This record gives sequence, structure tokens and C-alpha cells, in this order.
Amino acid sequence: DERKRLNVQCIYFNGHNRYFCEILSKIEQGECIALYGRYFTQMVLDYAPYVKFNEDIELKLHLHNMRVDSRKKVYRDYDSIDQDEAKRRILILIVSILTHNFQLHKPAHVVSLWDCSNVTTNVIKDMFELLRPMIESGDFSKARYYYVTIIESIVKPAITDKSWLQKVVGSKEVQCWLNSILNATLFNEETLWFNPDILLRALLAIKSKYPGAQRIIEGFFDDLIQTYVQPQDMLLKELRVNIRFVKLLNTLEESVRNPLLGSIVAISTKMMANDFYEAYAGLLVERLSLNGALLSDKPITTFFGKQSSYDMNKQMKLKETLIGVISRSSPRSAEALLSDLRVKVQTMSRPSCDDQARSRMNQYLAKMMSHILLDHPHSSGPVLV
Repeated sequence: DERKRLNVQCIYFNGHNRYFCEILSKIEQGECIALYGRYFTQMVLDYAPYVKFNEDIELKLHLHNMRVDSRKKVYRDYDSIDQDEAKRRILILIVSILTHNFQLHKPAHVVSLWDCSNVTTNVIKDMFELLRPMIESGDFSKARYYYVTIIESIVKPAITDKSWLQKVVGSKEVQCWLNSILNATLFNEETLWFNPDILLRALLAIKSKYPGAQRIIEGFFDDLIQTYVQPQDMLLKELRVNIRFVKLLNTLEESVRNPLLGSIVAISTKMMANDFYEAYAGLLVERLSLNGALLSDKPITTFFGKQSSYDMNKQMKLKETLIGVISRSSPRSAEALLSDLRVKVQTMSRPSCDDQARSRMNQYLAKMMSHILLDHPHSSGPVLV
């Protein structure tokens, strides 16, 4: 079976397509092995352009050009991973790279995406840079190939690398993380990638059960609102929301984080992706009206920690007035909705809206509409840690 598959392998080289069995037959008949051997080299590079040959072969065969022409095929060992699964795993990898505490020795490297950054090793930086073009372009048509390349050319060699430099630069935590990629346990976690719509609705459904995390969750809601007003493409917005959510979890005590996360996972598995705009608009009106009804700029200290205090009657009246903007806002976009709400706030009058409420709502809208600046334009390194 394997030999049959090998025989029908089609190899493209120097403007010609040849089957493996055809090339082998030519060589067996005494044809120039140096000429037809190039086809075999191209076949290897079609699957693994990262493979290095000895220096003489690299120079004589101009392997750089052959690597550029690689057909980017995927080994049969990865047949169980389709394009969608490969994309999902790549997105989880990006979130994990930007949020995991690798507990590094020095030196180290910084990787960054939008305003999110993390300190990593050179191996993880190489992984990140290989995936970056896909994230920035949004083109995942070769997701399977790049996922396999990550495993075969970076993860496996790094795990087996026992060199002195790797021991100094790396850490046990890095090795554990790399192993979680190889054995796929990293991708089994239900906490590293959420559909933002489902995550938002799940948090809204359970936040009242966790008063100790109220202010942190509200801060995440504002992060999400501001993210979707930005000019970046939708994939980057989804990535940022997931990265910020992981960082939210990392700030919580384990006694709060574990049940909160368990509740979100339990609810999210029962939800289907719905109209994100509707959930987003409802959240924005809720947060805007709460800011208008804020009793004090300083939080009060309660049994559950510091919490904001609101005039709930005032908030209800503000919300009733603002809610009508949702149905009238067109086109259905975050930018259009915030602009319409800003106009509405300017025209609201007593008794539903006094000057203080208007001022606070204007400040909130201005903050939500402000640009999220880049943390680092590009990955950099090394840095000391």
C-alpha cells in the first residue's frame, strides 16, 4: 500500500511533472541519476522544506529555489487534522504564546501582537514568527502545512535538544509546554479559545454569581467593547479578546478562577454562536448606563472586595432611553453604534439624564472609542529577565 502511494506521487520540478515510479524507472534504465535525483530532492522538500542537506548539496542543487517551490504537502500521519482543526490549534498556540508564564532564565525574547506581548525563548519566538504571516493576512489555506511544520521542525527538535545553550535558555516549564503541543493536551483545554459571542453571553449569564470578580469582569467587558471599535480585522479582534480573557483568569484567585471557568465552559458548550452584534449592543448599553448612574468615582470596600456603587433607579431610566438606539443603529457595526449613542447622550435631558450622568457617559464613550496602541511593532530580542 505504501509503495503504491509512493509510486503515484507527482513531483513538480523545473517546469515538469513526473511520477515517482516514472523517475525510478528512468534511473533503473541507466538515465542520469544526478538529473533525476533532483526530483527526489524536490519531493522531500515538498513535505519538509526545513530539512537541511550537507553544504555541497545545498550549493550545487540551489536548494533555496527548490524550497521556494515547495508544494507544502502534509505527511499522512496528520490526516486526522483537517484545515479547521489546524486553524483552531494555531489560534490556541498564539494565545498560549502570548499569555503563558514560561519562567525563563536569561537571555529571552519578546514576541508581540497588537498591544499584547510576552517574554519567550528563541525557539518559541521562531514558532511565533512562522505563524505571524497567517494571523496578519487572515489566510489559513495552508494551516495544516504550517501546523505540521511547527511540530516537525521546531517542537520535536527542541524537545530532543540537550545542548548546553538550550538548558541555560530554556526551563522545565518550556519543556512541559512543548510536550503539551506534541501530545496535543494543550489543544484539549477548553479555556484557551472561545468564540467571543459565546464567551460574552456566558459571562453575562453568570457574573452575578461571582461578586468577588465583578470589577475584573467589568474591566474585561470594557476591553471587549473597545476592541471591536478598532480598525483591525476580525481575527485580530477575536485573538485579543481571548488573550485578555486568559489574562483576566490569571488575576483571579484559584478559588474563584476554577468555578468561574467551570461555569463558563458548562454554559458555552450548550450555546451556539449567535448574533454577536445583539449581545455586544446590549452590553454596551448596560455599561454606558451604569457609568451614567455611578454614585462615586471611587469604589467602596465590601465583603467581596472593592466594588462600584450605582443609583440603580437612575440606571434603569438611562437604559430605557438608550436601548432604542440599538434597533435604529445602521449599519450594524460597533463603530456606528457608539457614534449613534454619543449623539443620543448629547440630546438626553432631565429627568432621565442630568449633567453629571451625561459627563460620565461622554467620558466612557470617549474611552471606548480611543485607539488601542501597538505595544511593540515587531518581535524583538534578546532581553534580560
